[in-house]
Amino acid sequence: MVNGRMDKVYEIVLLLTTLHSFTKSQLSMNNSSAAMLVCVPIQGPCSCEQEGIVNCNGEKLETVNLKIANDNGVVVEQLNMQENMLTKLRKGEVMPRYEKQLMRLDLRRNLIHQIEPAVFSSMINLHDLLLSNNKLTELQSSIFDNVDLSLRNLDLSHNLLESIDNSPFENLHLLLYLYLDDNPLKRITNTSFEGLSSLLELSMENTKLKFIPKDAFKSLDYLEVLSLRNNQLETVPQLSNLKKLNRLVLSGNPILRISTYAFQLFPNLENIQLRHMPQLTLVEDCAFCTLNHLNTIAITDSPLLKLLDPFAFGSNISLKYNLKIVDFSNNSLQSLDKELLPWENVTEIWLANNSFRCDESLNWMFDIGKKLHGNITCIEKNDLNGNFTILKKDNSCCSKNGRILFSFLVLPGCSCGIGFSTEKVYGGFICLCSKLYFFIYTKILQPLMIQKSSLTLIMMFYDRTFNYTKRDISKFIRWKFNRGRA
Repeated sequence: MVNGRMDKVYEIVLLLTTLHSFTKSQLSMNNSSAAMLVCVPIQGPCSCEQEGIVNCNGEKLETVNLKIANDNGVVVEQLNMQENMLTKLRKGEVMPRYEKQLMRLDLRRNLIHQIEPAVFSSMINLHDLLLSNNKLTELQSSIFDNVDLSLRNLDLSHNLLESIDNSPFENLHLLLYLYLDDNPLKRITNTSFEGLSSLLELSMENTKLKFIPKDAFKSLDYLEVLSLRNNQLETVPQLSNLKKLNRLVLSGNPILRISTYAFQLFPNLENIQLRHMPQLTLVEDCAFCTLNHLNTIAITDSPLLKLLDPFAFGSNISLKYNLKIVDFSNNSLQSLDKELLPWENVTEIWLANNSFRCDESLNWMFDIGKKLHGNITCIEKNDLNGNFTILKKDNSCCSKNGRILFSFLVLPGCSCGIGFSTEKVYGGFICLCSKLYFFIYTKILQPLMIQKSSLTLIMMFYDRTFNYTKRDISKFIRWKFNRGRA
């Protein structure tokens, strides 16, 4: 009984001693030489519940000079310091007793504006350094001294960097991923990225870059992904020594036209993203020539783009085997040449929300109906009927010589696809097999005058044309179908 009480007293004394140490450490927080005690039982800041991880997110700490309470050989591989009040990083005061163990250091969403030279020099196993959403205005190469053999991922996005000078990354020979998004970058030079000989991905999205020097990335021998989304580039940048680049993102730039041989310096490109380009008006002859490995191309959401040159991809035979995804949706394309691409080999095609003209130049689209995603619409030249869906083909129903019927009508066993809705023409469409065509047309459709409010029919054929005329009868609009020339 006595021993039990003594044990209780001992535990209370130990707890009071620990809390006293914690209080003392708090009072000395502003003294840069004193480490702050964390992971104190009951009410201390930070958590050490997960093995190898110290979590101090959102604790409003002003220092990263931390010491773990009751440290009995604990290993710290990851330090989370998001959303605190850090302003400076001083050498020897970043988790000093555990520097060599750290593999991931997360300092996002602080107020850091100054980093002393060699502050990370003892972190010989550091793989991930996250410094996004801070107040950094400049970088010095000495910051990264001695982490050249370990650092793989560096995030400097959402800071205040306006330029990258003096080769700040020259010692990071094994860095794989570098993120500089959402900085007010106005200038990079031919030496900005020197030393990054192993870099695989570079992202500089949402900056203010208007021009990139040709040799800016000359040291990036192994770069595979380059994202320049939402900058102020007016032309496709001509960049040397990016022979291994396979994904290029230029979306959101005010590029006016994609010029001939625009991508000739990137022979291994597999994926090109050209989305949301409000100034783009033209894709020129041979713009994408030499791209033998192209797998995915997206040119979308460009309201001024009416034309893709029929020879924009040249006569690249390799596209027949490699190209799989094509997205030309949400532009103002009026036509699309059958010979532009090897459509029969592409597996996904997106052409919705363009301004295609309803004429025979679109007939080839019926052969790729199953690959199409979304509704394809076209506009009549006389613009009487608004837009209507023209495509979705079921090969099991419609033979090559089949007939296409647009209507509300659906025949059992012969339905080919989807419905559509516009201002003046509503409905879905079906395919009429050749054997049914003569009977249905001569016995049912030809003598029929149909009100819009009940049923609207539009017929389109491969080898015949049916024209229609509009009549205004009191408050109703009627549509009459007339057989054109064979």
